Amino acid sequence: MHLRLDGYGDRKCLNNAEYMRAFMVGLARIAGMTVVNGPNIHDFAQGEPSQHGLTAFTMIAESHMVAHTWPERGRTASEGWMSLDLYSCKEFDGEKARQYAIASFGLEALTWDDLDRNRGGPPVLDGGLWVPPDGAAVV
Repeated sequence: MHLRLDGYGDRKCLNNAEYMRAFMVGLARIAGMTVVNGPNIHDFAQGEPSQHGLTAFTMIAESHMVAHTWPERGRTASEGWMSLDLYSCKEFDGEKARQYAIASFGLEALTWDDLDRNRGGPPVLDGGLWVPPDGAAVV
């Protein structure tokens, strides 16, 4: 399953590395995921003012979670933009994860997708050929 979410939220929260770290840990907990590494946060505060923001990456046993923020790209002076991805081979409650993000950052004007990435499972190796679930061999 793959949750993608974009929206406007509280600028101070979107530009706070410690707040983002706590959010990512909480998101993993809410989604029932196992953190393997991270959250790792990169703060772009040293760059151009129009390009400030954070990238947060958390490796989970089930795949990964990543958030990108652009605090300077809000509709008002008190908000910024956020993009969030939670990608997992394990099913999770996308609505619960979405509501957690909304509550954590005061997100508005959202767009999101819940994508099923587990359709039939990954291809299997058979005699040197990749064989997808539909049986068509790929060299």
